Order: sequence, then C-alpha cells, then structure tokens
Amino acid sequence: MSFTIRSGLVSLVDGVRDYFSDHSVTANVSIGWNERTKQVNQGAGGANRVVFTPSDDSGRGGRLAGAHHVGSRDINLVGSRIGTQAKRLSVSGPFALSDGEILNVKIDGEVTAQTITFSAGDFADISAATVTEVIAAMSLTGATVSESSGKVLITSESKGPTSSVKVEGGTANVALGFSTVQATGNGYEGQVRALFNWERICVVSVWAVDTSNVDDEEKQIEATETLFEWVLRAVQRQAQMTAQWGDIIWTPNKAYERAFGRELRASLVFKHPMFDVPTETVYPGVGEITKTLKVSGG
Repeated sequence: MSFTIRSGLVSLVDGVRDYFSDHSVTANVSIGWNERTKQVNQGAGGANRVVFTPSDDSGRGGRLAGAHHVGSRDINLVGSRIGTQAKRLSVSGPFALSDGEILNVKIDGEVTAQTITFSAGDFADISAATVTEVIAAMSLTGATVSESSGKVLITSESKGPTSSVKVEGGTANVALGFSTVQATGNGYEGQVRALFNWERICVVSVWAVDTSNVDDEEKQIEATETLFEWVLRAVQRQAQMTAQWGDIIWTPNKAYERAFGRELRASLVFKHPMFDVPTETVYPGVGEITKTLKVSGG
C-alpha cells in the first residue's frame, strides 16, 4: 500500500480550489506570506483573490495538542481514508423474470446471504421487468441499488478491501445475469495513526471586484462579501467541525486599494493531524538505516 502525508494547510487550500472549481467560482486561491502583497498589487485588473497566510500577523502558527492513540503503539497501516466500493452490474434490461424468483446476495462478507423475492404484483409485466422496477423491488442492507447505463448496479456502502458484493445466484439471476464472482473494493479505509493535532492559526485575505462599475463602492463591498461566503462554504466542507473563525477586519484604504474597495481579512483556526509514518529512519554511524515498523491490527 502507499499513501501520501501532506501539509494540512496545503490540503485545505487544495480543497478550497476544488470547491471553487466545482461551483464555478472564479478566484485566484494561493498560500504564503508574500502572496498577499503580490496579489494585492494586481489591482482591479487581477483576478478575484483569496490568500491563506500560514500565521497571524504576529507570526503565531498555532499549537500542538494531543491526538487520539498517541504513544508507542505500532502504526496501523490499514489506511488513509481512500478506497473504492465493491460493485456488481447486471446485464441490460428488460428482464424476463417470473413470479416468486429469488436473488441471493452477500454484502461485505456476511455469512448468510440476503434473499430478494420478486413478486408479479410489483411489476406491470414481470416477464419484461424494467430496470426501474427491478431496482424498486430490491432492498439490501449495507448496499445501494441503482441504474447504470440500462443495467442494475449493486454498490456496497463500505470502502476499501473489506468492501464486497457477492451474488450467490438464485433463480432470478438467470435473467439478471449478475456475475457470481465476488467483487471487492480496493484502497484502504481507516486512519493512519496521528501523533498530535496541529491547531493551526492562519489569516484568510479576500478581495473581489465588480467590474461592471469599479467606482460603485456598494458593488465592490457586495463582491468581496460574496466571495468570502464562498470561502466559508469551501473551508467548512474541507475542515468540517474543526474550523473556527475569529475577528474579521476591513483593511485600511491604502494606495493599492484607493479606487477598488477594501480587502476583507479573517482569522481562522482549524485542526489537522500530524501523522506517524510507516517507516522510521535513524542515523547511527555511516549511511541511512531504514526499519519498517510491523503492522498492528488495532
């Protein structure tokens, strides 16, 4: 397996960029101590901008706090919150089912299969059952049933290598045509051990311009506040309940903002883990010695 440990702040900013892209929000999102000055100097001709400064104005970057499972326990290599769901797809509909036919399905390795019984009363014509009708007749614990390109798709709700869908057969599968080979997810689901939480302090600077009338102060205020609302939404999605916003200020009307409104600046505190790694490296004497830590099940 492999996973990447990244800066929590860089990950947050990447998440904001992705959120903006998903919602067609046009703004230059950057990070750094010098970025704010560079972006401000663009003036009204530059893009709407959001700059994350990695500390407050005094240089404070936050503090480290205790994290869950701290100690000498071996690193748990079962994952990094990535993974795929197991899926199984039928043949294309409609399906020539008969009243009382059954389908047996196991989700995530359960011992006893779940049995679905198809009844003629649930179909306009069970001998020509539509994909929509079959989906409505199927209910599985731990999995969803949906349509995909004219076929019936069974998807496990879990992710990773423990995610599985196994259609064990049944009389209905003659028409439905699900493979009886077990489908499994891949990747990993879980947590890499965190050593500490970094309660990080940063400052978010937001500036926007309404180019329809750069001399209209009301329009410039509204443009900046609207962009700030999008920042709040994006940060909330990425940092979730760990995000706490502090003081919000409008910057003094300096020369570079003389004609184009003011910049809005807000303090942000959010938490992210500082992870352990799957190898430890020591330097006793000549060269590098790398020792792989053993995998722990707990």
